[in-house]
Amino acid sequence: MKPLTAIVLGVALVFSGTAFAQQATRPSPSPEMQQRFAQAKARLQLTPEQEPKLRALLEEEGGKLRALQQKYGGDDSAQTRAAKRKEARTIQEDFRSKLQGLLTPQQLTEWDQMVHERRAEARERHRQQ
Repeated sequence: MKPLTAIVLGVALVFSGTAFAQQATRPSPSPEMQQRFAQAKARLQLTPEQEPKLRALLEEEGGKLRALQQKYGGDDSAQTRAAKRKEARTIQEDFRSKLQGLLTPQQLTEWDQMVHERRAEARERHRQQ
């Protein structure tokens, strides 16, 4: 998987994995995912009204990205990578548009900083491999 695709999908899955809607068929989020969502909640200073809405958005995006991964499976051809990147970008743009309707401009700036930090961490992990 190309680094950009891995970073985009990784960041989305990290945050989407924090969705706390406990369904009988889904396992509980890992402690790491819970900690990351708690950090996001604190850094964004979410209101009680924003928190469940953000969780729902993250859950929706995560589901779409997981479905995208399943759709293409292990096919790592150049054509598949390009299609996956294009579809992932569309999912992310839709998420971002919904996020703009939920968060304040200050919260969006902080969200962007958090995403930037996650991407930098992912790049560093990739370099170390």
